[in-house]
Amino acid sequence: MQVIKHLAVAFSVAACAMTAQATVVTSGTWSGSTIGPFAETDTATYGQTFTAAGNYLNSYTMYLSSGSGTTSFKSYIYAWDGLKIVGSALYSSAVQEFSGAASSPYAFTFDTGALSLTSGTQYVAFFSTSDVDGGDDGRASMPTTAGGNSYDGGRFVFFNNGNDFSRLASSTWETWAGDFDVLFSATFSDTASNNAIPEPGSLALLGLGLAGLAAVRKRKA
Repeated sequence: MQVIKHLAVAFSVAACAMTAQATVVTSGTWSGSTIGPFAETDTATYGQTFTAAGNYLNSYTMYLSSGSGTTSFKSYIYAWDGLKIVGSALYSSAVQEFSGAASSPYAFTFDTGALSLTSGTQYVAFFSTSDVDGGDDGRASMPTTAGGNSYDGGRFVFFNNGNDFSRLASSTWETWAGDFDVLFSATFSDTASNNAIPEPGSLALLGLGLAGLAAVRKRKA
Protein backbone atom coordinates (compact mmCIF):
# COMPACT_ATOMS: atom_id res chain seq x y z
CA MET A 1 0.00 0.00 0.00
CA GLN A 2 2.90 2.35 0.76
CA VAL A 3 4.24 1.85 -2.79
CA ILE A 4 0.83 2.61 -4.27
CA LYS A 5 0.60 5.74 -2.15
CA HIS A 6 3.97 6.99 -3.37
CA LEU A 7 2.98 6.26 -6.97
CA ALA A 8 -0.26 8.18 -6.52
CA VAL A 9 1.70 11.20 -5.29
CA ALA A 10 4.09 10.93 -8.24
CA PHE A 11 1.22 10.78 -10.74
CA SER A 12 -0.46 13.75 -9.06
CA VAL A 13 2.68 15.89 -9.18
CA ALA A 14 3.35 14.96 -12.80
CA ALA A 15 -0.23 15.72 -13.83
CA CYS A 16 -0.09 19.14 -12.18
CA ALA A 17 3.23 19.93 -13.86
CA MET A 18 1.86 18.95 -17.27
CA THR A 19 -1.35 20.95 -17.01
CA ALA A 20 -1.23 24.20 -18.94
CA GLN A 21 -2.57 27.05 -16.81
CA ALA A 22 -3.67 29.01 -19.84
CA THR A 23 -6.15 31.83 -20.36
CA VAL A 24 -7.79 32.01 -23.78
CA VAL A 25 -9.13 35.39 -24.91
CA THR A 26 -11.44 35.72 -27.92
CA SER A 27 -12.90 38.80 -29.54
CA GLY A 28 -16.23 37.07 -30.21
CA THR A 29 -17.98 34.93 -32.82
CA TRP A 30 -18.17 35.51 -36.55
CA SER A 31 -20.92 37.89 -37.64
CA GLY A 32 -21.08 36.41 -41.13
CA SER A 33 -19.65 39.68 -42.49
CA THR A 34 -16.18 40.86 -43.45
CA ILE A 35 -14.32 44.10 -43.96
CA GLY A 36 -12.08 44.69 -46.97
CA PRO A 37 -10.26 44.91 -49.20
CA PHE A 38 -7.00 44.19 -47.41
CA ALA A 39 -3.96 44.69 -49.70
CA GLU A 40 -1.05 47.04 -50.25
CA THR A 41 -2.76 49.16 -52.90
CA ASP A 42 -5.85 49.53 -50.70
CA THR A 43 -5.53 49.15 -46.94
CA ALA A 44 -2.16 47.51 -46.32
CA THR A 45 -2.59 46.94 -42.58
CA TYR A 46 -5.47 45.38 -40.63
CA GLY A 47 -5.26 44.56 -36.93
CA GLN A 48 -6.91 44.02 -33.56
CA THR A 49 -5.77 45.65 -30.36
CA PHE A 50 -5.97 43.48 -27.25
CA THR A 51 -5.22 43.53 -23.55
CA ALA A 52 -2.74 40.95 -22.29
CA ALA A 53 -4.49 38.49 -19.98
CA GLY A 54 -1.21 37.08 -18.68
CA ASN A 55 2.51 37.79 -18.62
CA TYR A 56 3.22 35.50 -21.56
CA LEU A 57 1.59 35.11 -24.97
CA ASN A 58 1.81 31.52 -26.18
CA SER A 59 -0.10 31.83 -29.46
CA TYR A 60 -2.68 33.88 -31.31
CA THR A 61 -5.03 33.38 -34.25
CA MET A 62 -6.34 35.82 -36.83
CA TYR A 63 -8.45 35.18 -39.92
CA LEU A 64 -8.90 36.12 -43.56
CA SER A 65 -11.82 35.45 -45.85
CA SER A 66 -12.93 35.83 -49.46
CA GLY A 67 -10.81 37.82 -51.88
CA SER A 68 -8.98 37.40 -55.17
CA GLY A 69 -5.49 36.51 -56.30
CA THR A 70 -2.78 35.64 -53.77
CA THR A 71 -2.20 38.03 -50.88
CA SER A 72 1.25 37.88 -49.26
CA PHE A 73 1.67 39.37 -45.80
CA LYS A 74 3.32 39.08 -42.41
CA SER A 75 1.78 39.12 -38.96
CA TYR A 76 3.17 41.18 -36.08
CA ILE A 77 2.78 41.89 -32.38
CA TYR A 78 3.70 45.38 -31.15
CA ALA A 79 3.09 47.47 -28.06
CA TRP A 80 0.21 49.93 -28.57
CA ASP A 81 -0.04 53.47 -27.17
CA GLY A 82 -3.70 53.94 -28.06
CA LEU A 83 -2.94 55.54 -31.43
CA LYS A 84 -0.07 53.65 -33.06
CA ILE A 85 2.60 51.00 -32.55
CA VAL A 86 5.58 51.79 -30.33
CA GLY A 87 9.02 50.26 -30.03
CA SER A 88 10.34 47.27 -31.94
CA ALA A 89 8.38 44.26 -33.09
CA LEU A 90 7.75 41.84 -30.24
CA TYR A 91 6.89 39.16 -32.76
CA SER A 92 7.11 38.93 -36.55
CA SER A 93 5.98 35.93 -38.58
CA ALA A 94 7.35 34.47 -41.76
CA VAL A 95 5.63 35.53 -44.98
CA GLN A 96 2.11 34.09 -45.19
CA GLU A 97 -0.02 33.60 -48.30
CA PHE A 98 -3.78 33.59 -48.76
CA SER A 99 -5.30 32.46 -52.04
CA GLY A 100 -8.61 34.23 -51.56
CA ALA A 101 -10.56 31.05 -52.24
CA ALA A 102 -12.01 30.58 -48.77
CA SER A 103 -15.54 31.94 -48.37
CA SER A 104 -15.57 31.21 -44.63
CA PRO A 105 -12.93 32.43 -42.15
CA TYR A 106 -9.51 30.87 -42.75
CA ALA A 107 -7.40 30.71 -39.61
CA PHE A 108 -3.76 31.74 -39.35
CA THR A 109 -2.34 30.61 -36.00
CA PHE A 110 1.06 31.83 -34.81
CA ASP A 111 3.05 30.07 -32.09
CA THR A 112 4.88 32.82 -30.21
CA GLY A 113 6.38 30.52 -27.58
CA ALA A 114 6.40 32.29 -24.24
CA LEU A 115 6.45 35.85 -25.57
CA SER A 116 6.92 38.14 -22.57
CA LEU A 117 4.18 40.78 -22.22
CA THR A 118 2.85 42.88 -19.34
CA SER A 119 -0.50 41.66 -18.07
CA GLY A 120 -3.20 44.32 -18.33
CA THR A 121 -1.33 46.29 -21.00
CA GLN A 122 -2.57 46.89 -24.55
CA TYR A 123 -0.88 45.50 -27.63
CA VAL A 124 -1.84 45.12 -31.26
CA ALA A 125 -1.77 42.03 -33.48
CA PHE A 126 -1.93 42.82 -37.17
CA PHE A 127 -1.45 41.65 -40.73
CA SER A 128 0.45 43.90 -43.12
CA THR A 129 1.38 43.62 -46.78
CA SER A 130 3.53 46.75 -46.71
CA ASP A 131 6.82 45.04 -45.89
CA VAL A 132 6.38 42.09 -48.28
CA ASP A 133 7.26 41.74 -51.95
CA GLY A 134 4.11 41.00 -53.94
CA GLY A 135 1.86 42.41 -51.24
CA ASP A 136 -0.24 44.08 -53.90
CA ASP A 137 -0.85 40.94 -55.97
CA GLY A 138 -4.12 39.92 -54.28
CA ARG A 139 -7.05 41.10 -52.24
CA ALA A 140 -8.57 39.65 -49.06
CA SER A 141 -11.07 40.56 -46.37
CA MET A 142 -11.10 40.08 -42.61
CA PRO A 143 -14.07 38.52 -40.76
CA THR A 144 -15.79 40.73 -38.19
CA THR A 145 -17.45 39.67 -34.95
CA ALA A 146 -21.11 39.69 -34.03
CA GLY A 147 -22.28 42.42 -31.67
CA GLY A 148 -19.92 45.16 -32.86
CA ASN A 149 -17.22 45.99 -30.30
CA SER A 150 -18.17 43.27 -27.81
CA TYR A 151 -14.57 42.69 -26.67
CA ASP A 152 -13.73 45.26 -24.00
CA GLY A 153 -9.98 44.72 -24.27
CA GLY A 154 -9.49 46.15 -27.76
CA ARG A 155 -10.92 46.87 -31.19
CA PHE A 156 -10.30 46.71 -34.93
CA VAL A 157 -7.70 49.16 -36.25
CA PHE A 158 -6.28 49.72 -39.73
CA PHE A 159 -3.99 51.99 -41.70
CA ASN A 160 -3.64 52.94 -45.37
CA ASN A 161 0.13 53.02 -45.25
CA GLY A 162 0.81 51.55 -48.71
CA ASN A 163 4.31 50.10 -48.87
CA ASP A 164 5.71 52.37 -46.14
CA PHE A 165 5.91 50.25 -42.99
CA SER A 166 7.54 53.05 -40.99
CA ARG A 167 4.31 55.08 -41.01
CA LEU A 168 2.76 52.52 -38.66
CA ALA A 169 4.93 53.94 -35.86
CA SER A 170 4.80 57.61 -36.83
CA SER A 171 1.14 58.24 -37.68
CA THR A 172 -2.20 57.69 -35.96
CA TRP A 173 -4.01 54.57 -37.14
CA GLU A 174 -7.66 54.64 -38.12
CA THR A 175 -10.72 53.04 -36.57
CA TRP A 176 -14.08 52.31 -38.13
CA ALA A 177 -17.05 54.47 -37.17
CA GLY A 178 -18.93 52.79 -34.31
CA ASP A 179 -15.98 50.51 -33.48
CA PHE A 180 -16.03 46.75 -33.87
CA ASP A 181 -13.74 43.74 -33.59
CA VAL A 182 -12.34 41.30 -36.10
CA LEU A 183 -12.09 37.59 -35.30
CA PHE A 184 -9.15 37.08 -32.97
CA SER A 185 -8.09 34.73 -30.20
CA ALA A 186 -4.98 34.48 -28.03
CA THR A 187 -3.65 32.12 -25.38
CA PHE A 188 -1.86 33.60 -22.36
CA SER A 189 -0.15 32.22 -19.27
CA ASP A 190 1.25 33.77 -16.09
CA THR A 191 4.53 31.87 -16.11
CA ALA A 192 6.84 30.87 -18.94
CA SER A 193 6.50 27.17 -18.03
CA ASN A 194 2.71 27.22 -18.36
CA ASN A 195 2.58 25.99 -21.93
CA ALA A 196 1.09 23.02 -23.67
CA ILE A 197 4.40 21.12 -23.86
CA PRO A 198 5.28 19.11 -20.75
CA GLU A 199 8.70 19.83 -19.27
CA PRO A 200 11.31 17.01 -19.45
CA GLY A 201 11.22 16.65 -15.67
CA SER A 202 7.48 16.09 -15.73
CA LEU A 203 7.80 13.44 -18.40
CA ALA A 204 10.57 11.73 -16.42
CA LEU A 205 8.45 11.75 -13.27
CA LEU A 206 5.50 10.31 -15.13
CA GLY A 207 7.77 7.67 -16.64
CA LEU A 208 9.01 6.65 -13.20
CA GLY A 209 5.44 6.39 -12.01
CA LEU A 210 4.50 4.13 -14.91
CA ALA A 211 7.59 1.98 -14.35
CA GLY A 212 6.76 1.66 -10.66
CA LEU A 213 3.17 0.70 -11.41
CA ALA A 214 4.38 -1.98 -13.81
CA ALA A 215 6.70 -3.36 -11.14
CA VAL A 216 3.88 -3.52 -8.58
CA ARG A 217 1.64 -5.35 -11.03
CA LYS A 218 4.43 -7.81 -11.85
CA ARG A 219 5.03 -8.48 -8.15
CA LYS A 220 1.33 -9.15 -7.58
CA ALA A 221 1.29 -11.54 -10.53
